Amino acid sequence: MTNPLEGIPPGPDYYAARRALWLSPNPAIARARPQDEPESTSRRQLNYLLSQPLTDDIWRALEKVWKGLAGGGRLKRRLPLSMVIKIIHAAWMQDNTWPVGRVAPEPDDVLLNPSPHIHTMSSETTDPWMAGPSRSGPADLV
Repeated sequence: MTNPLEGIPPGPDYYAARRALWLSPNPAIARARPQDEPESTSRRQLNYLLSQPLTDDIWRALEKVWKGLAGGGRLKRRLPLSMVIKIIHAAWMQDNTWPVGRVAPEPDDVLLNPSPHIHTMSSETTDPWMAGPSRSGPADLV
């Protein structure tokens, strides 16, 4: 397959096309992940904790996971990015980096009129940027 970014001049169109490729799922990586792995008890507990309002008791339960993530600890099992973001957000609220009740502003980089140069990437791509993480990547702490 040819490079889907070929012929796009540097600038906003190139950035938009590159970002669209980066945000597109890579079928080769999706096939390599075990999707039917049963959810562990600790994962269910973490999901429950992250669905609750942040209190001192909730934070005490999340703190061990946060310290492992912040300290660069190796995860035992995969942890979805959505959960990692919630843990980081809880830690930021706990140390007042992010004020409780504050809402993030709407993004200003939403593509209202996507570039005609945006293409989807096939699983046969040879672009090393889209190669994905190694098979020995992190897994979750819980």
